[in-house]
Amino acid sequence: MAKTQQEIIDTNKALIKQCIDKYNNLPINPNIDKELLLFKNFPKSVSLKLVFIILMYKQEVENKELAKYSTQAASTVRDLARLGFIFQENQAGQRTYLNEDRKSVRKIISLVKNISSDNKKNNKVKTTNKKDSRAISKTFIDTISIKNFFCIQNLEINGIAGNKEVYILGENGDGKSLLLQAIILGMKGFFIKNRADITPSVGYALQLLRDSEPQIEIESTEKHSFSLDENFYLENIFAYGVNRGRKNAKNNDKYGFGSLFGDEVYLKDPIEWLLDIDRLNAKGYFNFSIHLKVAINMIEELLDNNVKISIKKDIVFKERGTEIKFEQLSKGYKNVITWVVDLLARLSENQTHVQKIQDFEGIVLVDEIGLHLHPKWEYSIIKKLRNWFPKIQFIFTTHSPVTILGASSDAVFYRIYKEEGITKIDTPFYADTISNWMANIVITSPLFDLDTARMRAFDVQNEEVDTSQDFIYHRIHKEISKEVEEIRKTGKTHIPINRIEKMIADAVKRHKV
Repeated sequence: MAKTQQEIIDTNKALIKQCIDKYNNLPINPNIDKELLLFKNFPKSVSLKLVFIILMYKQEVENKELAKYSTQAASTVRDLARLGFIFQENQAGQRTYLNEDRKSVRKIISLVKNISSDNKKNNKVKTTNKKDSRAISKTFIDTISIKNFFCIQNLEINGIAGNKEVYILGENGDGKSLLLQAIILGMKGFFIKNRADITPSVGYALQLLRDSEPQIEIESTEKHSFSLDENFYLENIFAYGVNRGRKNAKNNDKYGFGSLFGDEVYLKDPIEWLLDIDRLNAKGYFNFSIHLKVAINMIEELLDNNVKISIKKDIVFKERGTEIKFEQLSKGYKNVITWVVDLLARLSENQTHVQKIQDFEGIVLVDEIGLHLHPKWEYSIIKKLRNWFPKIQFIFTTHSPVTILGASSDAVFYRIYKEEGITKIDTPFYADTISNWMANIVITSPLFDLDTARMRAFDVQNEEVDTSQDFIYHRIHKEISKEVEEIRKTGKTHIPINRIEKMIADAVKRHKV
């Protein structure tokens, strides 16, 4: 009787553990190639099975045809592949097959083709009641349409495929976090409903879907249309909620978006991950871009070089000349280190073909990007993130004008607001059109809606400061200020930009000579 897909996976996992144990117990001898010795000591059939499993994962990364047959074993295989079982690096850092095993590799390539076709036949018989889904490795969001999702009744964002930096602004309770959750549900909804294990955060996401029955559609650059009913999902999309500073080496977020849906979600432990990289590097295994020095350099740069990192028996942080442990760092430092290392770890697991950090691709959502950051650091961190991850589309929410002042030239800003309990979205602002704005303009613009840029202590009644450049601007400012005041008396806190532009146009007409 033929084995089921799950039985094959379980057998393969047991085999991998057996091989890893044997590999780790081999004597260290500089004159003996441990990988070659392993293949010689194992029966040919066992070696071939092992190579087959690893090649299945390699195929999963490079050719999505086999993704559905090996996804469940991928996490185990990734750890094995990082040990360099099948690949070795020469001094130039190029990966090559072990010369002594080329014949076996050729045999396995043909074996992969035969077994994959058998898997396709066997896959017709479902071993679980979960529906199948197809992973899309890379794309960027172009349009977002959300309907009937709690306070978001009808919201659209269009034409953002060319923007790798998208900002969602709004007051507390306007729906910023809800918008990010809707994006994840749109891109991974089918997977969450039909394939994902029920973790607490997944359970909360499912509850949101049951409670609101939303319609979410997202168009991408690869002409994919994502929705809750499409049987494919984006693999390389990750999301980080406001509680993204919690870490745990073993019990961490399984899918890379849980912290957006739950408060008790843990990310990967950055210390353990860096130590893992250190141990692998010490054995001579350099996992493409993730050399320890590269990872440390990235973290130090993101922290404005205020903290230096070194490795002794443990990871040591040095702040202003004083050695401290990770737990003694400020909350802002710990927060950034935790979520950025978590992101780096997940990208490296999913995109093993990448040769340097700057070539990772994907979509990353971050709720309240400026959380716990000093304004000086907050101003610079986005630029540094973009320098390290230029091929990632970031979508941030923020309350802070400082974050906006530090935005890149290709950024786009969307202000959401509530009217009678319904979340609405204003006309977007583009960075290249507001690049000459000073802080006082930013905070009094429709992006933030402050009445004045003056300190409240000196906001004396009838003491108006007019910064108009000439008399015409003075008169226009005076008239529009009266209109704005009357509108706000009705209870409206946000005036859309198109309404302001109409008031300006009318004022100009009235004072035109």
